[in-house]
Amino acid sequence: METLTEQKIKLGQTNLRGLAFLLAASLYWLSMGCLAIFTSTKVAFTFSLWGGGLTLPLAMLFTKMLGTTLGGKGDLSTLGLLANVFQLLFFPMAISLGFSYGYHYLPLALSLLMGAHFIYYGWLYNSKTYYIICGVSVLFTYWVWFITPQQTFVYLGFFNFVLLNAGVVGLMMENNASIKKLNETLKEYPANL
Repeated sequence: METLTEQKIKLGQTNLRGLAFLLAASLYWLSMGCLAIFTSTKVAFTFSLWGGGLTLPLAMLFTKMLGTTLGGKGDLSTLGLLANVFQLLFFPMAISLGFSYGYHYLPLALSLLMGAHFIYYGWLYNSKTYYIICGVSVLFTYWVWFITPQQTFVYLGFFNFVLLNAGVVGLMMENNASIKKLNETLKEYPANL
């Protein structure tokens, strides 16, 4: 039976630490920012409501292109799924904020939810990248809210696009370091094992 640490390492190797989801989510945020600039806040709001549903199919496409899987088999994959379902339970609150108080509340709520849920993935994948994204995203979201709350679609859209792509680079570095460490460990064992 595998230890928890072994399961976490195996899951991270199986799905490249969720790299495909960061790529897909970054495109969602980029679209939100572009729509707010080139159309209107109302169009960006409407896209935000439905465009998030494109994140999973995009992640599946990126996963296929990268030759990995979305998850693995086992309890940790189930736990990861539950963490995402838990996050989805907050979407009605985020949507009602946008309808009740102003469209600009939606990206604020979504950015905070996105940032906060990365702390779980930091633990799951032993990833400093996810912890950094979590802290930076939440702090920047609050900063934007206090400095220019009417521009949340633009600033959070573009900032989260850049942040998530920086996260992709960080995860690629972590994945490469993990593979290098695994290769070094395998060299230590006799060839007949």
